[in-house]
Amino acid sequence: MYNNENTDSQSTSIAQMAEEPLLNIINSSLSLGHVPKPFKLAVIKPLIKKPQLDPSELANYRPISNLPFMSKILEKVISAQLCSFLQKK
Repeated sequence: MYNNENTDSQSTSIAQMAEEPLLNIINSSLSLGHVPKPFKLAVIKPLIKKPQLDPSELANYRPISNLPFMSKILEKVISAQLCSFLQKK
């Protein structure tokens, strides 16, 4: 049987443990004006444009890049700060 309360409390505990290190990384990146190199590394996967296209033809694919979740978090923080700054001006 699935115990939702147990899973929720474990998820909350893990999130609380990870919160401070994540905030330190984000704040350091913002204060130094530097994006860590691992945040810039993407996994690029080819995705076929349409299912009916010939999969043996390279032109029928488009590249999809997956960035680390931390780079997406940093991007959202910077975006929120920039939007806030621009709205005040």
